[in-house]
Amino acid sequence: MNVYGKFKKGLLTAASSFSLLWTHKKLLVYLGIPILVYVILEILVHNMHSSCACFFYQKSLVFGTVQLAGPSRLLNYIKIIFLSLAYLTIINAGNIALSYHTSMVFQKRKLGVREVVSATFAKIKTVFVWTFFLLIPTVTFYTINTYNLKMASSLLQLVYIMFILALLAIWSLIASFVIQAIAIDHLGVIASIKKSIHIVKNILPEFLGTLFWLGLIGILSATPFMLLEKYANKFYLITIPLALLIYCTITSAYTVAKTLLYLDFKKQ
Repeated sequence: MNVYGKFKKGLLTAASSFSLLWTHKKLLVYLGIPILVYVILEILVHNMHSSCACFFYQKSLVFGTVQLAGPSRLLNYIKIIFLSLAYLTIINAGNIALSYHTSMVFQKRKLGVREVVSATFAKIKTVFVWTFFLLIPTVTFYTINTYNLKMASSLLQLVYIMFILALLAIWSLIASFVIQAIAIDHLGVIASIKKSIHIVKNILPEFLGTLFWLGLIGILSATPFMLLEKYANKFYLITIPLALLIYCTITSAYTVAKTLLYLDFKKQ
């Protein structure tokens, strides 16, 4: 199969992920609940220091909490690390549960949400280790940014931002299938990273096709909110649930699509 054919296969895999979610709507639960809880907490924190609840202008839960924390930088960093660790752990667990359940659906095996959650808890140590792997570069870049970037010239800031974005892109590509390796093959973190690198090398055109299709859907979904931003903020009780549903569907479809690519690679 040529590169175009592989890219097209990735497009079809992304489309299949939405079809699978439509057929098995309970797959949305695994990321839907953590995202909903996060947004509720974010709104509550935002309302502590603002009388206007606005979905599109809220500050993140982490930085909103830091502003309320007082002058101690060390305490602020500890809170950033703790909140990031908690959130990433929950999201990683949700992604592992979603990948595992998707693999069971692919194999035409019926499982309930409770059984999937139990299987995910059995991997909780690996989830924590993987979360630390994700958290270390985040904390490092944030620390460098806090102490050095403010003193740098505009050119150095631009170079720094481009460098960070490049590193994040490379890391995201390398770690694309770590969650699937943990969920489906029950591998440790190091073995999962190695397997993810191996898979990316072999199915890069398919993966890029999947990313292109999901990115296009994401942009098209976000466009109405950006064009009607003023009106959306006035009717946030309607726009928040709608935006959450769209975001949850697209992020779930991304995990499902990667799982389908992973299973297809294993099958070959």
